[in-house]
Amino acid sequence: MSEEHKTEGKKSNSPSSTPAQTAKTVQGTDAEATNLQGHYRVLYEVLFFIALALAGLGMALTNASPALGYRYWAVTIVLFAIATMGATGVRLHAGKEPMLQPIALQGLQWLIALFALFIVHMLLQAGRMTFPAAGFVTMLIVGLSLALDGLYQTGWRFALLGLAIMTMVLVIAWFAVYLWLIVFGAIILWGLALLVEHRQGHGPVAR
Repeated sequence: MSEEHKTEGKKSNSPSSTPAQTAKTVQGTDAEATNLQGHYRVLYEVLFFIALALAGLGMALTNASPALGYRYWAVTIVLFAIATMGATGVRLHAGKEPMLQPIALQGLQWLIALFALFIVHMLLQAGRMTFPAAGFVTMLIVGLSLALDGLYQTGWRFALLGLAIMTMVLVIAWFAVYLWLIVFGAIILWGLALLVEHRQGHGPVAR
């Protein structure tokens, strides 16, 4: 056998990377992706918990005093907007999707909600609406905005939270609801959301 054939044989028998090395590389990449997904999930959970806590406190305050609830919802609607836009940013960044246009549209939706609250305020100042009625209407606007945001951007959990806020408008107006019942209901809602996502086998980032 000539020297050229021996040289070619040596080159063919010495691959640049073995299957074991390739497997280790893939495993390391999967581990890094899992860690990133874990960070996204924790951040998403924190944002949802903030929205849930704000909603629970707002429902309790509105139950105690609709006039006080009006002021609360008028202020915290900005916090709801920040929480939902942050959750959308987490979801889009995790999926490596463009963020500018969806978040811009989401911000426009919350600006429209703020405009609706401004109209409520003007009606209140003109004497066309009482403070208790303004509290219920403001709570309804926040719930509707949160439900629509969850439906089109942040996922079903935020949509469910918005529907719960809207439903509580009727419950508070018609029935005597105790504070512990509202807090308990909010905790149950969060627990059910975690249970459903656990059984589905994916994190909250997936819509």
